[in-house]
Amino acid sequence: MLEVEALERFIWCTEAAPFELVDKSELVFTRDIGEDSGLVLFTDVPKHLLSLTPQERRVFPLYFRETIDPVSAYVPRLHRRMYRLAGYPLLFRTFAELPETPEGCLSFASRYGYLGDEASELSILAYRPEHGRTGASMAESVRGWLSAVSDFKTIVALWDATRALDVEALAGIVMWSECGLWLRKTYDSLGENGRLFPELSRQDMDAHGVEAGDLVGGARLLLQRLLANLVQESLLFSAVVFPVNGRPSRLVLSPVDLLSAMCLQMAAAILENKDFRQCLQCEKWFEASPATLQANKQFCGASCRMKAYRERQKEAVRLHAQGETVEALAERFESDTETVRSWIEKAGRKSARRQ
Repeated sequence: MLEVEALERFIWCTEAAPFELVDKSELVFTRDIGEDSGLVLFTDVPKHLLSLTPQERRVFPLYFRETIDPVSAYVPRLHRRMYRLAGYPLLFRTFAELPETPEGCLSFASRYGYLGDEASELSILAYRPEHGRTGASMAESVRGWLSAVSDFKTIVALWDATRALDVEALAGIVMWSECGLWLRKTYDSLGENGRLFPELSRQDMDAHGVEAGDLVGGARLLLQRLLANLVQESLLFSAVVFPVNGRPSRLVLSPVDLLSAMCLQMAAAILENKDFRQCLQCEKWFEASPATLQANKQFCGASCRMKAYRERQKEAVRLHAQGETVEALAERFESDTETVRSWIEKAGRKSARRQ
């Protein structure tokens, strides 16, 4: 039996030491990193752990499966922070909305940790010369991070625009040429002689029944292609065979790093056509499932809904003090005059008690 482990069970840990943007020239790498240059994201090994080897420090991996490596394997003395992907159902969108700057990457890494692990091409062990190999820690190229952010940003933007049938937004993301359909950023980055191989050719369009000039149809097909390519290029699995409750053994596939997990999370959201809303109060994204669609139509939860309600009350009282009528306020705040009048009277009573 072949089984892909549920994303909700994916758990990862981050280093407690602060992340830094470090120039490549300041570090020694344990393997060749090619022509990549510039900044890397790096965490220094805490001084009290420098006497241990990297293998001794890493008594358990940064990413693991709860069903295979129990949470009890966590060693508090390493001071790592632990996260469960189920608690961050829109982490892929948070990642996609990062500014495409080194500082944007640093802010995400400081909260959620590395994208890869030692098995991925993105990550590599490095150390400061003064610490020697015993101070080796993971480093990740900022260039690789920016490339991943750009890929996620493009896919999420395409998804949002195609779901909304927003032709104007799509026109800012994709464009037609004689050769086929392009991402605008790709087209603009190429010289005239390089504009020969679009993301989707005319033959691709014809094979899927997409007519020239159909931005929505072309964007949908391009979204599928980009998502498939990203999953294929970024996804790393680990596989373990183990029996469950006396039943036949099963093969469990699980993402091995955070980038792989976010790729799968994004793919699942798109393929299942999940509905997400942005909270009007805190601006965080939340899944508008059928069970919560009516109750939390505009807000991610009760606390944000109540906070917004209190702010509306304060604003109504302030505007009334400036001379705006109750009727005008009721229309402005989409309420009724009795409710608005009760806000104003309540504020008046509170003010009188304070005096």
